[in-house]
Amino acid sequence: MPLVLDPAAAMPRDDRALEVYARLAPGVTLRKAQAEIDGIARQFAREHAGVYPAQSGYGMTLTSYQEEIVGAVRLSLLLLSAAVGLVLLIACANISNLLLARTTTRSREIALRAALGAGRGDLVRQLLTESLLLAACGGTLGLLLTAGCIKVVSGLDLPQIPRLDEVSVDGRVLAFTLIVSLLTGMGFSLMPALQLSRTDFRSALQEGGKSSAGARRHFARQLLVVLEVAVALLVVVSAGMMVQSYRQIQKINPGFRTDNVLTFELRLPAAKYTEPRQWSMFFDQLLQRFRTVPGVMQAGAINAVPLGVVQITGEVRLDGAPSGQPNPTVAWRKTSPGYFTAMGIPLVQGRGFTDQDNELSEPVVILDQGSARRLWPKQSPLGKRLRLVGQGAPEAWRSVIGVVGDVRHEGLETTSMEQIYLPIPQYPHPFMYLVLHTSSDAAAMAPQARRTVLEMDRDQAIFRVETLDEKLTRSTAWRRFYTLMLATLALVSLVLAGVGVYSVMAFSVTQRTREIGIRMALGAERGSVIRLVVRQALLVVGIGVAVGLAAALGLLRLISNLLYGVAANDLGILIGGSFLLTALALLASYLPAHRASRVDPLVALRAE
Repeated sequence: MPLVLDPAAAMPRDDRALEVYARLAPGVTLRKAQAEIDGIARQFAREHAGVYPAQSGYGMTLTSYQEEIVGAVRLSLLLLSAAVGLVLLIACANISNLLLARTTTRSREIALRAALGAGRGDLVRQLLTESLLLAACGGTLGLLLTAGCIKVVSGLDLPQIPRLDEVSVDGRVLAFTLIVSLLTGMGFSLMPALQLSRTDFRSALQEGGKSSAGARRHFARQLLVVLEVAVALLVVVSAGMMVQSYRQIQKINPGFRTDNVLTFELRLPAAKYTEPRQWSMFFDQLLQRFRTVPGVMQAGAINAVPLGVVQITGEVRLDGAPSGQPNPTVAWRKTSPGYFTAMGIPLVQGRGFTDQDNELSEPVVILDQGSARRLWPKQSPLGKRLRLVGQGAPEAWRSVIGVVGDVRHEGLETTSMEQIYLPIPQYPHPFMYLVLHTSSDAAAMAPQARRTVLEMDRDQAIFRVETLDEKLTRSTAWRRFYTLMLATLALVSLVLAGVGVYSVMAFSVTQRTREIGIRMALGAERGSVIRLVVRQALLVVGIGVAVGLAAALGLLRLISNLLYGVAANDLGILIGGSFLLTALALLASYLPAHRASRVDPLVALRAE
């Protein structure tokens, strides 16, 4: 609908309830536009000094629309994307390792092909073709899995991710998958192909299949294991930090009860309810009705329910404050008697609102503990006075009659702005949330809530009907989702790293069968053979862990904004991740080591 701004209308200049959208002119940067806007803000401050006092902090800030939409989740999405890329890197290293081993065992076949006229380019193309076929099969399977996963994720209630419902497998996704599959295929086959190009085919034929490049290939395989372990540790530590952050968030006390509490919103139409007194009378009578409904233990109303999106802020002037001192800014909440009881918000000092706190009585206000500490530090605020400033607020002084506990209105992870609570009859509002504390399942009370409202006014709609448990779950849904995704990727990384260590050690044992047979024939015990193999694996894994820890410390500093209640250098998680990977490597290396210790020396000595 058209927005009509009438200069003759009694709209206060300090009513800052509008958002402005603008398209930058061609060639104009955001910084240049901000400089121009700053000039306009300074002109406003000169022309309206009473509204924009010196050092008030008011101004106008330009933000790109993309930043407005995705800024809150960009870092989280980038972290998830990076974790996916790292897992892909581990998979590529694993396959590259397997291809290196396979190339070693095929050295005689490849030498025969070369002897029959195949050039090095032909042999490299053969390996690349085989690898690209593997990558194409993997990419196709990935697309099929993606189509199903998108349906699951799109069905999740993740309001923090913008335009999630628009995500689909389209031409761009197909093209991206094709490119990644091709690059992946070329990536994990590059090292085997380079090793092949250095192979001495004549020596390979003379040595009965043992390539002279065996040492180089063994070093390359160990280098890939170091890479796998380092990257896996990076993902595991990041996931551990996120899991610990989520656990810390779950321990936070929101300041109110969430079980058996139903909330819903009502917006009284201006055409039918024209006077502020009608607003307060409607909500007062409706609350009286709800208190007589079986199953409702207490009912209350507030203009902005916790974990919602509405945040009304304004200035307050303290009685006795020095002239020229900036007014503190706090959040204004308009509540009814019974609201604090219904929400389980504790009364710390004084009293709560009663039916006697109406438009005819002395103006009063209740503070939360945060505003009490800020406005009157080291003093009892009871009996102190303040006055609301701006947004058409009445100019009467209000006496502080009580202090209640702090509430996290914007979410568990956000320390809310200091709150003051005003009685609805003294500051009526046509948009209110009703809060019902029920004796049993709050969701089951929703139909009765609708019927009760319709009994008051058959044309009045209610919406945003949900329990506080549902609100709380949705407020942490995004963090829970990406924590679960990171944990899943970390698990995949551990499995891949374990497979990588096992494959390298198993192949190494196979290649050293004759050597092991000689050692045992000369009197080596099984324990010494096991220690030999495990020590070799631990050396490689230890280097990988050291590299991974260094990389993890650097990465965690970048994502420290995503952590809650956890230090970016938490030793417990760093040591725990390192120990987990080392233990996995021990298990992965012990299996081939145990198999090596059971080699029959006579059989080993006859092995080619």
